[in-house]
Amino acid sequence: DSICPDIINGTCIDYMHSVLFGLVRRLLSLWFDTKYSNESFSISNCVDVADQHLSNIKPPYYIHRHPRSIKEHAKYWKASECRTWLFFYSVPVLFRLLKTEVFQHYLLLVDAIFILNLASISNEQVNHSEELLIKFCSLFSTIYGEQHMSANLHQLLHLHDNVKQLGPLWVYSCFSFESMNGKLV
Repeated sequence: DSICPDIINGTCIDYMHSVLFGLVRRLLSLWFDTKYSNESFSISNCVDVADQHLSNIKPPYYIHRHPRSIKEHAKYWKASECRTWLFFYSVPVLFRLLKTEVFQHYLLLVDAIFILNLASISNEQVNHSEELLIKFCSLFSTIYGEQHMSANLHQLLHLHDNVKQLGPLWVYSCFSFESMNGKLV
């Protein structure tokens, strides 16, 4: 008897790459890149206002990197900057800049990913985050168009399964591996 590995349940989704580098960066680009300035979701004309809001934020001691400009640096942000943006900075910065529909849609992602990164997560919380992510994905094409849908967006629909099987997203993210790579270099 040979043991056949379960490749589906034995593979986890790294939220650092799929959510932070994948989706968060894509949303920043969709909102602030001038090539999308004619789109209804664009706030490219507000990037200086967003940067001003961002520069006024004084992060707590446990956030080691101060916020850098969206206009000048967002495409070079480290994963930790994308995480801090998602969990701490984005909601107050984007409030009243994004259209209400776009902002409410984004809050679905923020809430779901925050829940899935808690130290202790109940089954009810996992199920709630699944509902939030299903709604986020189902509305994405309506707001941004099908051309901006990606594999990273689809992976959101499987994050709850990973959390049920393996624990919170932070447990098996690539943050620790990337940190070790930095030490090796």
